[in-house]
Amino acid sequence: MTPDVLGGLTKLQHLNLSHCGCIGRTKVAEAMGNLTQLRQLHLSGFMDMMCHDESNFSTSLECISTLSDLEHLDISCNIGLLHLP
Repeated sequence: MTPDVLGGLTKLQHLNLSHCGCIGRTKVAEAMGNLTQLRQLHLSGFMDMMCHDESNFSTSLECISTLSDLEHLDISCNIGLLHLP
């Protein structure tokens, strides 16, 4: 799945990207901003597979913070994640 396709799934409620290193991670955060009905998001180990640039972590977390219907967020196993905004 490409980030462009992901951003078009506006009614998606459950997304599991845990340990997924096969998609373009730098644009995934932007695409997630369109998933306004997302209720469960699993990112276990996903962010550690991103470039270890703190700005990439911050951008991803800022996009997640706009998901107002989110009930469950799994960000376990992301050892590069040092703080939450």
